[in-house]
Amino acid sequence: MEIINITFSVIAENGMKAAFVGIGAVIVGPPVTKRLVGLTREFWDPKITRLRRTIADRVAPADPTDGANG
Repeated sequence: MEIINITFSVIAENGMKAAFVGIGAVIVGPPVTKRLVGLTREFWDPKITRLRRTIADRVAPADPTDGANG
């Protein structure tokens, strides 16, 4: 609640600057967010894929004939 009060007081005191910062955030925000999401995927995708493969190998039956037809 306190951060909302601080934000509104800053906007009330510096309306023009707050408007420019808001417009800048609207313009710059989406490309930056898109790039950060891309970097996050580049980092985590191989790790998640390796983890999924490891889990699948551990829960799979050792012999294919031991499956549902068993």
